[in-house]
Amino acid sequence: MEAITQKAKLVRDDSGQFILQKDGQATFCPYVAPFVVQSALGSPTLSRIPCTTSCPLVTFQDDYYIVGCGANRVKYIIQEVIG
Repeated sequence: MEAITQKAKLVRDDSGQFILQKDGQATFCPYVAPFVVQSALGSPTLSRIPCTTSCPLVTFQDDYYIVGCGANRVKYIIQEVIG
């Protein structure tokens, strides 16, 4: 099956991992459900795991980032690497 092709950026976060951003927003792992964490003000808030370069479902080929999670494989053309 041919992968769906989209454009994206890789942005380094504070931990040193690169996070995949599409349309200016971080992409999130579909396999890990959102979980509740305590915010700085003490109230509960939902948090999600971003799609990073350390994910075992991701492969790199030249300037492509191929994500194999979900029903379809998605091939992201990396337009820019920040960090």
